[in-house]
Amino acid sequence: SCGAFIRTEIWACLMPGNPQKAVKYAYEDAIMDHSNEGVYGAAFCAAIESAAFVENDINKLIDIALSYIPEDCGVARGVKKVLECYNRGVDFKQCRKEVLNEVPGSFGSFIGYEDRPVEEDIPNGEDGYDAPSNVAIAVLGLVYGEGDFDKTVCIAASCGEDTDCTAATAGALYGIMYGDQFFD
Repeated sequence: SCGAFIRTEIWACLMPGNPQKAVKYAYEDAIMDHSNEGVYGAAFCAAIESAAFVENDINKLIDIALSYIPEDCGVARGVKKVLECYNRGVDFKQCRKEVLNEVPGSFGSFIGYEDRPVEEDIPNGEDGYDAPSNVAIAVLGLVYGEGDFDKTVCIAASCGEDTDCTAATAGALYGIMYGDQFFD
């Protein structure tokens, strides 16, 4: 369910500063091969990325993106869990565990853990229910990265799950938010 949200940067770039239109195009794209949470993940990411062209306060961006998806869907619950953990002062590793307990994904069950035991305190979710935890992990990287690109991408990647999607989405959003400032 992660394929649709990883494609949303194109809609944000075509509709910079216009999350409503970016979400419209992301939705049309997503429904071709996704449903439910996969579509919500795409809508959330398109909205946050499009809005990031004109706003770089992560909390405002999250509020904007959440306004485009059902407040009780898995993506929304996962993202809200990240904010709750950060505001409580929980470190990112514990936040990851809480996110994966709130909206468990299925990556651990079919990829396996060749070099370490299965994490007993993290349940395996149903197959195909991976957008909620992975969108939340991308947001986790941004929130806990606190404006540092390397920290943002490394945190997102180190949380596991669908790391190419989470790190890429966190990195792309960071680039949209900070643009040329990153190279100063």
